[in-house]
Amino acid sequence: MRSPTSIVTLLVAAMICAPIRITAQCRYCGLPILQLPAGARPLGLGGAYVAGDGPDAVFYNPAQVGAGHGSTVNVARAGGATLGEFATTGSMGPLGVGAGFRFSSRGGAAVTPADQLPGGEMVAVVAAATRTHGIWVGASASFVNADLAESGGGAAFGAGVAARVLGLRVGVSGENIGSDIGAAGLPTTISVGVELPSVSLGTYVDLTGSLAVSRERDGGVFPKGGVEMSYEPVSGWTFTGRVGMRRAPLESGRIPQSALVLGGSFGLDAIAVDYAFSPARGGVPATHSLGLRIQ
Repeated sequence: MRSPTSIVTLLVAAMICAPIRITAQCRYCGLPILQLPAGARPLGLGGAYVAGDGPDAVFYNPAQVGAGHGSTVNVARAGGATLGEFATTGSMGPLGVGAGFRFSSRGGAAVTPADQLPGGEMVAVVAAATRTHGIWVGASASFVNADLAESGGGAAFGAGVAARVLGLRVGVSGENIGSDIGAAGLPTTISVGVELPSVSLGTYVDLTGSLAVSRERDGGVFPKGGVEMSYEPVSGWTFTGRVGMRRAPLESGRIPQSALVLGGSFGLDAIAVDYAFSPARGGVPATHSLGLRIQ
């Protein structure tokens, strides 16, 4: 059995050594729903959530399902398309476990051309992680249906690691691993990310941020990042603002997205309401994302 250190080395090496080819045509753009960040909070951070914790982590890095327990429900709207998400994480003995579900439903004007989103899409994922020598190691399995109007679908798999390094929370994940995973068009992606430690700007204000870079097989390199400022005037009451930046996809076949993302949340003890906004770009309507998070 490989050590956690060797797993980290292999994943990072796969990202570094994979061929770079950024072309006008995107061969592995994959399903539209997989091109869009899951969850209002991760979206507000530009999708830089490889080292993020909480229930949304099940969609970004299976190793992080052990970093926080809770559930989240999220609804996003872009033009005539509706995207819904649910995720939950918890523990089962020494394991951190998580499950998530995403779906898209098109009505009226779509977030993508009709031939890209025929009847909607669905992704269901389960993940588990364990901690050894201070490193979280996780794996996930997903069922993907590219068209809810038809039966069928395929399987996809992921793996990841996460650890504290020099005060930073570092995560590495591989998504949709394999050359033939039964669901055509899925992008094999290797991502590396860090979550910066919180910095106090005063008695009631804290600042933190996250950075990530993703690399797709036969595709491009996508850096992203975001900052999060929280204001807690009363214990348990938290107001948070977020600003995210990401490389806007330009390849044919991708969903045009804004490079700038804005977000915020209001938290009361263990409950938070999150919101994120991605401005309109390239004829695609703006995206509004609203979520309820319990941790």
